[in-house]
Parts: sequence; C-alpha cells; structure tokens
Amino acid sequence: MEKDTIVALSTYPLPSAIAVIRISGPDTFEIIKKIFFSINLDETDNFLKSKRILGYIKNNNEIIDEVILNLYKSPKSYTGEDMAEISCHGNPIIINNILNLLIKSGARIAEPGEFTKRAFLNGKMDLSQAEAVCEIINAKNDIALKIALNQLTGKEHKFITELHSDILNLLTHLEAEIDFAHEDIHKLSSEQIKIELKKIIQKIDYLIRNSESGILLKEGIKITITGAVNTGKSSLLNILANKNKAIVTHIPGTTRDIIEDSIYIDGFPIKIFDTAGIRKTDDIVEKEGIKRTFDAIESADIILFLIDNSREINNDDIEIYNKIKNKQHILILNKTDLPPKITEKSIKDYLGIKNTENIIKISCLKNIGINNLTEAIKNIIINKNILDINEIIVANMRHKKALINARNYMNDAFEIAKTSAYELIAFDLKKASDEIASIIGKITSEDILENIFRNFCIGK
Repeated sequence: MEKDTIVALSTYPLPSAIAVIRISGPDTFEIIKKIFFSINLDETDNFLKSKRILGYIKNNNEIIDEVILNLYKSPKSYTGEDMAEISCHGNPIIINNILNLLIKSGARIAEPGEFTKRAFLNGKMDLSQAEAVCEIINAKNDIALKIALNQLTGKEHKFITELHSDILNLLTHLEAEIDFAHEDIHKLSSEQIKIELKKIIQKIDYLIRNSESGILLKEGIKITITGAVNTGKSSLLNILANKNKAIVTHIPGTTRDIIEDSIYIDGFPIKIFDTAGIRKTDDIVEKEGIKRTFDAIESADIILFLIDNSREINNDDIEIYNKIKNKQHILILNKTDLPPKITEKSIKDYLGIKNTENIIKISCLKNIGINNLTEAIKNIIINKNILDINEIIVANMRHKKALINARNYMNDAFEIAKTSAYELIAFDLKKASDEIASIIGKITSEDILENIFRNFCIGK
C-alpha cells in the first residue's frame, strides 16, 4: 500500500449544490478526526463504528461547513485503503477551505488517476478495468459508454484471463517435456501442439477483429462528403446533422475549410465532414481547402461522393471519382428535382461503373431520398463487421497492440511447431503470455502505469 494519504475534489469544480472531496490512505481517519465534529457528540468519540455521519468541518472553533461524512474501512473501499468522502456544499470557497485544511492536517493533493491507480495496485480491479474508469468518464457517445461499462464489469477481464491461462497451460506442458525429456510422461505430438496453438490464435484473432470495430464505434465512424463545387455537399451535411451547420450559397467555392459535426444513424456514432469542392483554381485559400479535402478523403471510413444530376459529368467529377473509387464510398446523384442530364450510360462511360443499382438519388432541396442514403450508410457499417456491443469488444489501442504482438509470437510458434523445436516454441509462448498479461496488469512496467493514469482527471 502507498504510505501517503491523498485528497482531491472528485466532483466538477464549479458552483453546485453538492461537492464530494475524497481522502484515501493510512492516515485518513486520524486526519478526519482533527477537523470533523459530529452533531451527535457521542458519535464523534467513536465515529469509526458509523459509516455515514452528519457534522461540521471546523478549523479550530470556526465552522467551515455542515457536511455528510462517509467512511470506508480498508479493504472495503474503492482504493482498498482506509477512505473517506466529505459531501459538502459546492461553493468553491468552501471546497478550497476544506482541501487546505486537509492538507494542513497531513494529506497531500492526489496525482491524476491516483485513487484508481491505488485500487489497481491493491487488487480492487485489474488494469483493463482501471482504464475503463477513464473511458467511462471520457465517453463521447452512448456506444462508447456501453463498451467501457462492459470492460469495467469484467467481460474483457474474464476472456483475457482465460486466454492467458490457455497459453500458460500449453507452455507448462512444453516446459515439462523439455525438462523431463527422458522421463516417461505424456508428450504432445507436433500435430497436437499445432491444434492447441491454432485454438489460441483464433481467440486472439477474434479479439483483434472486434478491437477494430470497437475503436471505430468508440471514436465514431468517419464519413467524408466530397464532390465538385456546387454539388450540394453543405446542404447534405445540414440535412444529416439536422441543423444549419454549413453555409449554403449558389456561389462556387463557398466552403473553404473542413466542417465537422457528430451525428447518429440508427444508434451508430458518426463523425461527418463537409469538404471544399474540388476543382482547378488559382485561389490560394481555396487550394488549401482542397488539399484538406484530400486529407479528409484519405482518413475517411466511408465517402459520400456527390454529383450534380442537373448537369453532365465533367472532368472534376471524373478526377475525384478516380481518387475515391478504391475506398468505401456511396455515389450520390443530387438535385434530382431538376431535369436530369446524367444517364446510366454516361455514368458507365465516364466513371466506368458497370453496376448502377447502388447509386443513391436525392434532392437536398426537396429532402428526397435521404432515408435511402442513411439506410445505405447503415448497411455499409454493418457489412464492415460493426458488431453487437454486448460481445467482447476491445476498444483500447494499448490492448490492441498487445494482442497483435501476441498473435505474431503465436504465429511464429505455429511455424516452429512444424519442426518440433520445443525450446523455441516455449520462448514464443512466453513472449505471447507476457503481452496478454500486460493487458490486465499481471506484468506491467511503471512507465506504462504512469502513462495510463496521467490521462485520468484528479480525484478519480
């Protein structure tokens, strides 16, 4: 356990009805005794028998505030240490006076994430669950929150622990065969080893596949709207976002920079980007906007490519399509409320598209065809293996890297298994085991811990 007793405000530092100040460490109760006085004097004399007490925080004889004190005896606390929480009025002056008094009485201000770090070090949660606390606080959408809650409640921990045990069991068997090579013990054949390795690799691959979807769901699926000037990109953004986010005019080149918004399509979190129309121009500002458009296209998960259906396909349309045709995209014909100038033949001739069935026709002006477009977007998301959030989803980049490293070691072991070189197989299994163990904190360097917990807020 840590020797210092730490203190921090755990609620938001703005005027509010209630604020919670958290204290944890070996001297918690001694420090509290110096400054807390129960309204029931008998309770104050032996307050450790109580869990929740109404009283006053005093500086000598001066009352700072009337508070409710919650007490948690080790190990039955969030951190696993002796711990207390003071619920006071949320006036920043009161909060600062209480914090200063606690520091004066022997506590120190906690580092970011130090309460949760102590919970991890004291065995109250594994490292993946500790990271989930930070993910819950910082979740940007409902799906990200659900994934983090699943991680906190131990779904990932259980699967990772079982995976780690599978690797260790195979490693133990191999090491026994190495150490007792001349003894009469049951030995695994090369084929049996490969079967066991394959089972473990399949489990790791399952987690890696889910991690790609999990990270996408957590951060939001990136959709970039692109096309030539005046094709209706900003109008489409405004319709999808259900607000006047982008300026819409008949003047070509109105949008000069990337405009971003966050939306939901059937519960899927989307980051949608409106971009500058692509055309040849000598305008320095517009050129920079077009450069940023190409950057947004490159990083997009899905591209919405708009063409003006009321004019013929031009060189700008062809140039843009050649840049996006190998990426996941939806071809959209806008302005279908006007007399059409584009035919299936012209699409096939100029863009080389043989199957025109998946082209979406819309009118931003008349709000026609938008449901068909959102349905097409949803189908792409589902087909990109965006999965049920109730599955085991790894949505943490550190975990994903560890899984990839573990799979590489397992793949090496599988190749070596063809030669029956048990010592080399065991070496790779040990490396894979360490990578998996690092996810839940069984093997973790101090540098990794510091990097994880510095991203927490103070007080958590």
